[in-house]
Amino acid sequence: MTTIKITIWRSLLLACFVTSATALGVSAWRSQGGEYDYDTAAEKLRRIGQALQLYREEYGVKPVAERKTPYDAGLPPNLKVLARVQGKRWSIPEGMSVFQSDQPNFLMQQIDNGYLHCVEYPHHPGSTHLPDNYWQIRGDRAPVLADINMNDADAFNNNPTSLRALILRLDGTVELVMYNRLVPHEINWK
Repeated sequence: MTTIKITIWRSLLLACFVTSATALGVSAWRSQGGEYDYDTAAEKLRRIGQALQLYREEYGVKPVAERKTPYDAGLPPNLKVLARVQGKRWSIPEGMSVFQSDQPNFLMQQIDNGYLHCVEYPHHPGSTHLPDNYWQIRGDRAPVLADINMNDADAFNNNPTSLRALILRLDGTVELVMYNRLVPHEINWK
């Protein structure tokens, strides 16, 4: 009976050791970029969304039925102004770092000299690929910024129809969506 108890205890200790080693390995793998940090990325987009809502309050927003341009929806000329202009109620105190991904992918690490690791949607002003009533159709659910850094080169080239994006909507919400890179401007409609 004692031999069985010793064997059980040794097995349990071995299982604990293997579990601990696996957890440490997974943690090390994540810190090397093995898994995208969605929580941090989403928190940065939420911070931009909060500043955007304050900006929209200060500069005004037309009712959805009257919107024809991004400015009618309360968007600044570009979202970077939220971090570059300091001293306003809507200013982002941490500056441009909020627009930078901790894990930029092969595309985003070269965009805008590393200052903007996200893509602004729609590409305004004067986005010709959008219908005239886009801002009325989409209302406050329109995507305004997308983080696509979780997609690597292999996904872009070999699986372009099932890519992921964390999007910031005009209303300040953040959502993970799937999109098809082969469909032009599809993120505008997510």
